[in-house]
Amino acid sequence: MKTKPGWSLCAAAGLRRALACAAVACAWLSSAPAFAQQANLVGFWYKPSESGWGVSIQQQGTRTFAVWFTYDSGNAPIWYTLDCAFAGNVCSGNLFTATGTPLAQIIGPANSTAVNAGTGSL
Repeated sequence: MKTKPGWSLCAAAGLRRALACAAVACAWLSSAPAFAQQANLVGFWYKPSESGWGVSIQQQGTRTFAVWFTYDSGNAPIWYTLDCAFAGNVCSGNLFTATGTPLAQIIGPANSTAVNAGTGSL
């Protein structure tokens, strides 16, 4: 895998919950126009000098899906998702976060709620 200067690939703690949140939020993400995929960014990214957050990126065809795991202002873990396609060397779209029943506690329909939290770009 390729790495950017100052960045490393890693496995993130709490990844199972982040991926569950991403899967739930994915249902609400809107589609953007398709463009040619740019550099291979697939992997788990973090900057060692800035502990406490990171990004997981997956690419398939022209689509890129990212999960940003970080902490909110109250120090509670929070995950944001981004679904986008590259236009030139930038991939931009809406950031979503979701709340609901933890994956391990779901015994019927999930009661998740996705919230548009702004925009993001890679």
